[in-house]
Amino acid sequence: MDSRAKGRLGAFVALTIAAGILALMMCRPAAGQQVVDRIVARVEGDVLLMSDLRELGQFQKLLGGEAETESKRLDELIDQWIVEREAQAAHFTPPSDADVSSAVQQLEKSLGGTQPYQKRTGEVGLTSTAVRRLLGQELFFNRYFDYKFRPAAQVDSEAEQKYYDAEFTKELTARGQKVPPIDSVREQIHELLVQQDISARAAQWLTESRSRLKIEIVPEAAAGSK
Repeated sequence: MDSRAKGRLGAFVALTIAAGILALMMCRPAAGQQVVDRIVARVEGDVLLMSDLRELGQFQKLLGGEAETESKRLDELIDQWIVEREAQAAHFTPPSDADVSSAVQQLEKSLGGTQPYQKRTGEVGLTSTAVRRLLGQELFFNRYFDYKFRPAAQVDSEAEQKYYDAEFTKELTARGQKVPPIDSVREQIHELLVQQDISARAAQWLTESRSRLKIEIVPEAAAGSK
């Protein structure tokens, strides 16, 4: 899987906030008053907030230990906006509560159990409700990518053999592990290559979609002057 997918392209964040709170955040703060949120970008008139960037970074820390730079996270938020709008227009079905619960359980297990999970979420500053929402969004978007691009993914036996010879075999040999025959791992290799194809097609689609949008990045100074 490519670096974009490994960075959990699907680390998607909801872009929601009450209208009254948003209006308050856009006002110039009084002297000594702390600004708790601000607009960082507008996409076709919709706003992306600093709190969205912050939450995405917290989620990335929970999943992988490091948050991406602010500019990369902003790019991800814009990508999320694109996918969300198209998926909603297509009436794509969101994951069930059971699916989200399963994702939470898998995350808990990966972090060592319920107590380590709760400790880690507290350390990064996320509530269990927020984690559940973010995991649900990640499932939703990743499944939409699969729905949209899997039918066009092209992986043949020659590509499987090439990956087996050039990467799979080399990696196991370097670890001192026995290399199984290709037929015993062909299905796994095929799916890996399909996922790489889906990621590449999704990245190209997002780039093309962004070029057709009106996107305004709002510098901090400009946001504070409004």
